[in-house]
Amino acid sequence: MERTVSKSWRLRGLGAMVVGLALLAGQAAPVPVHATTVESMRYVRSTGHTISGPFLQYLQVMGDDLLGAPISEPMPLDGTTVQWFERGRLDLTPRGGVALGPIGGMLATVDPAQLYSNGAPQAPTDAASQAIQAFYLDHGGEALFGPPIAPPQNNQQWFERARLDYSPDAQTVSLGDIGADAMQKFGLQSDQAQLRWVAAQDPVPFRSAPMLRAPNTTLDAGRAVVQTGTLDGGWVEVWDLISNQRGWVRDGQVAPADPPAWVSKLDGVTPDVTPARVISWNSGWKFNSQVRLVAHGTGDDGADWYVTQDGDLIPGSVLRVPPKPAKYLPGKWIDANLSVPVIVTAYEDDRPIYSALAVKGTTGNPTRIGTFSILRRVANETMDSTTLGVGPGQPGYYHLTGVLWTQYFTEDGASIHYNYWRANWGYPGSHGCLGMNLEDSKFFWDWDTIGTPVITHY
Repeated sequence: MERTVSKSWRLRGLGAMVVGLALLAGQAAPVPVHATTVESMRYVRSTGHTISGPFLQYLQVMGDDLLGAPISEPMPLDGTTVQWFERGRLDLTPRGGVALGPIGGMLATVDPAQLYSNGAPQAPTDAASQAIQAFYLDHGGEALFGPPIAPPQNNQQWFERARLDYSPDAQTVSLGDIGADAMQKFGLQSDQAQLRWVAAQDPVPFRSAPMLRAPNTTLDAGRAVVQTGTLDGGWVEVWDLISNQRGWVRDGQVAPADPPAWVSKLDGVTPDVTPARVISWNSGWKFNSQVRLVAHGTGDDGADWYVTQDGDLIPGSVLRVPPKPAKYLPGKWIDANLSVPVIVTAYEDDRPIYSALAVKGTTGNPTRIGTFSILRRVANETMDSTTLGVGPGQPGYYHLTGVLWTQYFTEDGASIHYNYWRANWGYPGSHGCLGMNLEDSKFFWDWDTIGTPVITHY
């Protein structure tokens, strides 16, 4: 499914506010790079380039079709990072924002006698001039496009950061296609401006600044990221497009790598850090194995796809992804979604930490629905149906020894525990308990404690 970009665009509410504040301050209109965003990367198949990070955030605020399709990847230029588009260039600003690059003045081909001097522009009289001025003022004016360089000529007018074109037939105004021309002025070609992918062979510190004492997370081994710069002293700046995080690693800790599969497969990705379970026996993935997901998106086949922590792609059709709960609880808590296949997820506040497929109660002995908590724990339990009034010789009688990691969450005996006598993970088969394999039941035993909330629901 190819993403298309239209010629016309409109300024959104937040964009208008940003532009308005910048206009009052008499400066360009950068959009903060920390602006809220959902999508973290967009792949534009028509040109084979991506939009991500602060540049994507800028367009999400100002209008997706503001500048047309990207014709480069982010690249260093004149001490900053820029990205070229069909109708202009976006620049990272020193104050942490994004603004249109000042390429209009470099490209303007007008009679020098027509250039504006210190005198104020005259009020427009013809239809083209009036339409261009109205568009210019309605969309932020000087704060966005910079000052006008010359009067309108031939249904066009040049500004410091853009050219506005008037269409007599459609009676509309749009930004002119000046990006490729400006790029060539710098001696750059679109097919040369590709992402430079690198990856670490072993897990390495991913630091917030080029200092050994800077706060850090971990860059996983094999996870492809984009190198965006270097610094004297042996530091390499990299950009993780999935999480939209920039950081620093030591020189020599990363090496050139192949682009991850999702770059050309997905039209866009949305960060979605969650542990999921494989529910297909015939997918090439091990049934009931936990898969650490970091993002999801829609493929060119229209289906849902997920990106794993290792950068692999996995179709949503083979996964059980924990649905977002109706509400989140503070601290540690357990969410048991009883819709088959049943999935039980450990949360810390709003962060899913671990998920497991579980056997739930049958129609005759259903798992209770409600809000409970861990009441007591038995590391090695013997379970006997006589406690439920079902004695030896009666239908449904059982006597099970060595039931490990049992954690009761209801007074009538429902618990989370190791279930060694079944393997139909995700489906009915218990007397109301949530039975898991050994690894999963041990995780919950080590992770929670008496008093940990347990919410069961459909």
